[in-house]
Formats: sequence, structure tokens, C-alpha cells
Amino acid sequence: MSARLIKRQIPIFLVFLFGIIITSDWFIKWQPLQYTAQTLMNFQVILFSAMIYFGMVNLNIVHSRNIRKNLKSKKYYDVFTSVLLIGFLAIATIIGVFFGPKDPKYMFIYNNIYTPLTLTMGILITLNISSAIYRVLRPRSIETTLLFVVALITIIINIPSTSVYFPFLISIKKWIMDILVKSTYRSITIGLGLGGILLGLRVLIGKETSYIGEEK
Repeated sequence: MSARLIKRQIPIFLVFLFGIIITSDWFIKWQPLQYTAQTLMNFQVILFSAMIYFGMVNLNIVHSRNIRKNLKSKKYYDVFTSVLLIGFLAIATIIGVFFGPKDPKYMFIYNNIYTPLTLTMGILITLNISSAIYRVLRPRSIETTLLFVVALITIIINIPSTSVYFPFLISIKKWIMDILVKSTYRSITIGLGLGGILLGLRVLIGKETSYIGEEK
């Protein structure tokens, strides 16, 4: 068997076959077809779990390499951060696998370590998004000025105390959310849906093969 057949033709054929089976399950109510499609979807969950596990292993390998390198250059803060991350992942994984997610020790890690870190990351992302919005919507023309005013009003309206001190802004918020936001969201959703359908068709017929890399 040639290398091209193994690396390209067989993966393209498998994608076409499995894609047709899963897509047909939405339109054809035949029990063997439904069972096959559900089995394939279950394999997808298994592969996704394996991908997460591979990512964790790769993360440990990368940080272990950083620990050795930073020890030589005496960057002890980076060493401490890497050791803490690897230790947290290892302990949480062991407790989750052997004792289950309902174990008090696992819940302690989730509630006292993971949740505060998640909230901190959310705050940092919010600050970065706010800064990006200001840079993008900085008034330079009539269009960007209108976008900046609408974004500013929306942010002010979503503050809880605003409804107490400025109750008239509630009707403005309702108009913005029902007219401007929903109409824009519908158009974006329709565009994403059409783009997803076209991309799926290109993958099924073998026109889109970026998932197996470029042909050499």
C-alpha cells in the first residue's frame, strides 16, 4: 500500500463514511443506523477524553523540562509555579480516579482551589476584553462613535444600581437587547450556520483536508 493511500485516501474515506452515517441519522429513523451513529458519537467522547489526557501528560512534560532548565538558571519562582501546577494536576487526578468526584477531598480541591482560580481568570479576561473593546470602539468615525455609545450604555445599564437611580434606562436596555442585539445575533447565527453546512459538505466530499495536514 502506498503512503498516499494510507495518509490521505483512507482518512478521507473514513471521514466521508462516518459523516454520512451520523448525518443520515437526523433524517432516517432506522434502528441499526441510529445504533451505529450513537456508537460513533460515543467513540467521539472517548477520543475527546483521550485528547484531554494527552494534553495533561504533555503539560507535565513541558513543565518538567522547564523545571530542569530553571533550576540551572536559578529561576526559583518559575520552578515553584511549575511544581505547584504539576502537583495540583497529579493530586486532583488521583483523587478523582480512585475516589470519585463526590469525595470530600476532591470537592475541597474543587471549591477552594479550582473555583477561585476560575473566578480570577474570569476577572482577568473581563479586563482584557474591556481594554480590547475600548481600543476597537475608540471614536474615530460616526460608526465607531455609535458603537462606543451603545457599548457604554449597555455596560452602564447592566450595573445593578443603575435600575434604582436611573429607572428610565431599563426601557432603553430592553430596546437595545430586543432590537439591536437579537437582530445582529440572528444574522450572525444564520451566517455561522451556513458556513458550518458548507464546511461540512467540503469535508464530506474531500475538498477540505486540513485536518490531515498538507500533502507533501
